[in-house]
Amino acid sequence: MKILKQNLLIFFIFALLVVLTAVSYTLIIFNKEISMDSINTTVLILSIILFMILGLLVGAVKKRNGLRNGFIYGFIIALFLFLYSFLGNDEFSFHQLIRYLILLLSSSLGGVIGVNIPKKN
Repeated sequence: MKILKQNLLIFFIFALLVVLTAVSYTLIIFNKEISMDSINTTVLILSIILFMILGLLVGAVKKRNGLRNGFIYGFIIALFLFLYSFLGNDEFSFHQLIRYLILLLSSSLGGVIGVNIPKKN
């Protein structure tokens, strides 16, 4: 039961961060503070940061096997993203494959860093 609570906590915090990021990014676009040309780059950078935070959360909570756990959690989220885009009739491309690999690398790296964060007493 403890493991289930940990997993749900990690996914809940990640979902909350995604929602907050999406709302703030939408407000930035709505106020026209960012050009339409830079949207893809900005979304990629925000995704990398969010997946890094996911890995940090996983590593900090699990405290072992950061690379593997970060990869697994990143893979689960990336799989949901892939299914969402696939159901939206978006064709799979080499560009998307590279994007998903970057996100998996980011969550794995975050997991390694999260495991090595010292715990406060």
